[in-house]
Amino acid sequence: MNLNVVQVYAPTSTASDGAIEKFYSDLESTIGKIPNRELLVILGDMNAKIGENADRLSNFAGRFGLGNRNERGERLIQFASENDLMIVNSLFQHHPRRLYTWVSPGGKTRNQIDYIMVRSRWRSSITNAHTLPGADCGSDHQLLISKLKLKLAAARIIEEPTRFEVRDVLAFRSAIEGNWSGWSGADLARRAIIRRTVSTSAAGVDISM
Repeated sequence: MNLNVVQVYAPTSTASDGAIEKFYSDLESTIGKIPNRELLVILGDMNAKIGENADRLSNFAGRFGLGNRNERGERLIQFASENDLMIVNSLFQHHPRRLYTWVSPGGKTRNQIDYIMVRSRWRSSITNAHTLPGADCGSDHQLLISKLKLKLAAARIIEEPTRFEVRDVLAFRSAIEGNWSGWSGADLARRAIIRRTVSTSAAGVDISM
């Protein structure tokens, strides 16, 4: 199993629409190179607010966003829908202080603008996602974490059946049978000699596989 982590920083709300579209185009090109069978995690500052009840707008977002959706949030949800991505930190209900990811200078404004996304096929593997507001990150962004639990099937090892060369098997049989005669009427001492002779003869035959 290969894990691919793509860390991003989207243009801010003051950026032009062209800059936003280039960002999403570049991101789409990057994740398009990652095979669907591999685990993909996209995380970072998307500078977008998907808001509460985003699940009403898309199947690729949950209802537990924070605040009101803005235009950049709608573009993020559109991108997630087009690329089969689930916005996982909108799936779990937490206290608002574990939902916001950014705090303005002075602490008056709190927004949820950082997100973690995975391909929707891995949705059931995500068990939780929230921020840790008490963590000292040295940033105006809060530490955002997610828990992922994978259940991977063990690889099946198929053993090929052992095949012997027929001529070698016949030689082995001949070596055994040629020295086994007289067993039924032999006493213990004679049988011990026969066993040693058979063992020596069998050891001298190479059975190729």
